[in-house]
Amino acid sequence: MGKLMETVATIDVKEAAQKAKKYLLELSEESLDSVRLEEIERTDKSWFITFSYTTPDGIYLKYKKIELDIETGAFVAMKIRTLD
Repeated sequence: MGKLMETVATIDVKEAAQKAKKYLLELSEESLDSVRLEEIERTDKSWFITFSYTTPDGIYLKYKKIELDIETGAFVAMKIRTLD
């Protein structure tokens, strides 16, 4: 007899992006202008969502990568995203 595959409910990509942006804005200590969605990646356990934004003076473009639990949408991590 074969293995039974367990189906796990996951949040969809739109919900993940909305939650990630909310976390980014709530957790950031600096004012974020022109926040834009840049990248979305899904793994078996997480959504990784990258946003770009400019500093209030408009000079620097920065990136933040938010990790969310794929099942619940709960915040896992926020990291500075560097371009390799």
